[in-house]
Amino acid sequence: MTANKTLVIAVAALVAVGLGYWAYGAHQKRETQQMAVALITDIADRLRQSLIAEAASPPASRTRRVSTLDDEAAVADKALKTLKAMHASGNQALVDAADDYLLTSREILKKLADVNRYRVRRHRRLRLTRQAPDRRKAFI
Repeated sequence: MTANKTLVIAVAALVAVGLGYWAYGAHQKRETQQMAVALITDIADRLRQSLIAEAASPPASRTRRVSTLDDEAAVADKALKTLKAMHASGNQALVDAADDYLLTSREILKKLADVNRYRVRRHRRLRLTRQAPDRRKAFI
């Protein structure tokens, strides 16, 4: 009987370990999914708000928009680093798709900041050009 008891206890222990391992894997997978969805949702909201603000912002507020867009791009970059630090654990397709989305969102925010930087510089140059004396009169 002791051999049977030992065998039953060993099988029960293996089943318990197997169930524990499966439960831990399911927990990790669910946690990864929730974290990836939270990162994507946050960046999607930030990108949406940035695009709405870009369309509605007057040209005078472009300097302020540059710093705001740079901050949003930094947040997207941090989210991308957080995602890369996570363990995929069976969710490789989800993590890859989230990586693509976060990378694309970050680049869109950076390009919007670059466009606004260019517009600010162009506006300053045009203003300086308009303020400069008209040089054609000196030649007449």
